[in-house]
Amino acid sequence: MEKGRIIMRSVNFRIVVDIMLITALLLSMAYLLIGIDNHEWVGTAFFVLFFVHVYLNRKWFLSIFKGKYSAVRVFRTGLNLVIFILMLGLMVSGMIFATYTPNFIKTADSIYLAGQLHMLCAYWCFVLLSVHLGVNLNMLADAIIKKSVYRELFRFIGIIAAFWGVFAFMRQKILSYMFLQQHFVDFSGSSLIGFCIDYIAMMSFFALIGYSIMRVFSRVSVCKVNRQMKVKGGME
Repeated sequence: MEKGRIIMRSVNFRIVVDIMLITALLLSMAYLLIGIDNHEWVGTAFFVLFFVHVYLNRKWFLSIFKGKYSAVRVFRTGLNLVIFILMLGLMVSGMIFATYTPNFIKTADSIYLAGQLHMLCAYWCFVLLSVHLGVNLNMLADAIIKKSVYRELFRFIGIIAAFWGVFAFMRQKILSYMFLQQHFVDFSGSSLIGFCIDYIAMMSFFALIGYSIMRVFSRVSVCKVNRQMKVKGGME
């Protein structure tokens, strides 16, 4: 009984960390709307939460070189490692702008390169972290929402938000930031609430992509198992 309570507390703590991490991600993307100083604090909190998330999932990192790799494991591992590399690039580039960074590091060239790297990593991180959220959506939904009827409602709302996310993705010109076609983010005419709504919708869209990819892997796996059972049973 006590062991079950400990596991439940651990799961609840992970959920709280993930929710705080998503909130920090959204706020850090709105850096001009919350102010540069606040962006630095939110960004610092984001990295702390990210490394707490990594620590909580340390067993996954320790198992990278163990066992066989199926297609779904290759996908999960590749996605997670790319996100980890992008996060390191985001952290290093962000530190160059930080108020505590010595002035001799803040040369014109270093600030320019750090700015380009920061934008590149930030927008790719946003997209891939959203996909990562979708990849793990079933586990999160099972942990948070106990009744299946509420899970269906949650899925329906997510799909509606994802459709909005497609239009928000185009309107916010995210692709131009991901490939550095634009070097400065346009916040003109944006409010913090409207900005967050758009980004939550875009997050829903990319989470739906991640969720759909996992559904495809799951169905392919089931088909393979059924085929193997038929072969063993002499049906083919």
